[in-house]
Amino acid sequence: MTSDAREKSWEDGAPVEYYDFIKGDVHFRYNTSDRVLSMLGEDWLPMAITRGNIQEGAERNKLTLTVEVPRSAEVFGWWHPYPVSASVGLTVYTGHLGESDQAVTWIGRVMSPKFTPRSVRLTAEPSTTLSKKTGQVQCWQRGCMHVLYKQGDGLCNVVKEDFAVPATLTFSVANILKATEFASVPSRRLAGGYIEWEAPDGTLERRSVNTHNGDTINVMYGASTLPVGTEVVAIPGCRHTYEDCDEFFDNGPNYGGDLYGPERSPFNGNPVF
Repeated sequence: MTSDAREKSWEDGAPVEYYDFIKGDVHFRYNTSDRVLSMLGEDWLPMAITRGNIQEGAERNKLTLTVEVPRSAEVFGWWHPYPVSASVGLTVYTGHLGESDQAVTWIGRVMSPKFTPRSVRLTAEPSTTLSKKTGQVQCWQRGCMHVLYKQGDGLCNVVKEDFAVPATLTFSVANILKATEFASVPSRRLAGGYIEWEAPDGTLERRSVNTHNGDTINVMYGASTLPVGTEVVAIPGCRHTYEDCDEFFDNGPNYGGDLYGPERSPFNGNPVF
């Protein structure tokens, strides 16, 4: 038989779902049966995963899918004790035991976790919601509107590798990190930027830098993969002023603000400009 034939039958159905959690090149694959199953040339481990109903419609907030995963699942470590900085994709397949054909029933990305004593409840959005988001709207303002290091016509175009600060951590407790190399740039220079490093699973992790003073930085939150001796790369932030753009980054021609705009905005609601 086929999965389609079993789906239509009254007595021969043996449904099973396959869940593929994806972060970069790393996959955690599970199925809802009681045994290891092979599908797409990979082994899918048995796991007691449950989900909510798959919805269709035009309202984005009604399209979310809730997936509940036991704490015993290895993928649980992506959100505990620290959440991942990268996007986690999710693909759900449906088939029947004993059949080699499966259908893709849902594709999306995990947006947020909610922890219970025995599981983590993941809220995910379908990939179709990406096309429903509005694009960036350029603003008329004195400060630069560009995303730092973004490449393309009319964008920032600073090459981050030209300003990167490779460093080796000498201190790491919670969200406080120290490295001698951090002091090679002026204090507060790294604030508003970020650090990145390669996690043991081969994926790239990032943390935003809140404050920078000498050889010490304070990142948004810690990571279990940041022990002393970890090699990281610190990327400076930008103050979004012309002086900072021109003097530090030597990028004045690409500055995205209006230096000669009026002090009083014509868009502040006052009819008398």
